[in-house]
Amino acid sequence: MRACPARAIGAAGVDPARCLSALTQRGGDVSAEEAALLRQHPLAWGCDACQMACPMNRDVPLTETPAFREDLIDSLDADALDGLTRRAFLEKYPGRAFTWRGPAPLRRNLALQRGADTQQTENPS
Repeated sequence: MRACPARAIGAAGVDPARCLSALTQRGGDVSAEEAALLRQHPLAWGCDACQMACPMNRDVPLTETPAFREDLIDSLDADALDGLTRRAFLEKYPGRAFTWRGPAPLRRNLALQRGADTQQTENPS
């Protein structure tokens, strides 16, 4: 599917090893190929390109559910994570979908976007 920036969707289905949403959420180190994919992706967490391109999602009204409309975080940078332990991270961002892995994958992804080497990106916290 052309909409997928990592070409993870093809005739055979989804290749989770290339899926940017899966890669951004995975803990631990990433391979050089995965790091290259993450470097060109503009988001530190997730990817909705396939959802945006899906014909089933066209003309769907915005939800009225407050939890999906209020207190949104539309950006996150390395400074926001600087010095946060896992516990402090969970306290700062309670109930957020991106917190289940802790701050380490976000730090890795943000570092890769800044051009850091994959061997220098993992910060255990």
